[in-house]
Amino acid sequence: MKMLQSIYSYFLLMSLLFIAGCGGDDDGFPTGQCGGPDNPCAAYPVGLEVTPKLTTLAVATQTPYKAVATYSDGVLLDVTDEVMWSSSENAIATISNVGVAIATAAGQTQITATLPPEQQGGQTLVDSGILNVTDAKLTALNIEPGQAETLVDMQ
Repeated sequence: MKMLQSIYSYFLLMSLLFIAGCGGDDDGFPTGQCGGPDNPCAAYPVGLEVTPKLTTLAVATQTPYKAVATYSDGVLLDVTDEVMWSSSENAIATISNVGVAIATAAGQTQITATLPPEQQGGQTLVDSGILNVTDAKLTALNIEPGQAETLVDMQ
């Protein structure tokens, strides 16, 4: 029994030494480049959100999309100009590299933002929104106020 306790204690000690020697950073994965109080790891993106999630446009109109990344330290950053934008149906709408969608034909398309990893082995983040394009035509335009008055020389 005493020999079994000695073997158990030996493996426990070796396991603790192995874990302590791995180094690491705040995300739980050991690295040789950073980790610990004197050399903290830089924040990295852990989430991505595209807005609007659902929108409708008329043909020949446009709307901006926005991409916001959530970083490991809780900070939210606008990454609209850093993501790769795409449309699932380019015949219905296209999207520029700065997130402006242009409706070209009636239908529905998915607008997707992809944020590549900041470092090797990192996670690619993807999110999207739905864009409905209608071929509705403008039939009326009301301008308010209907009648206006301008007073001259009033102080």
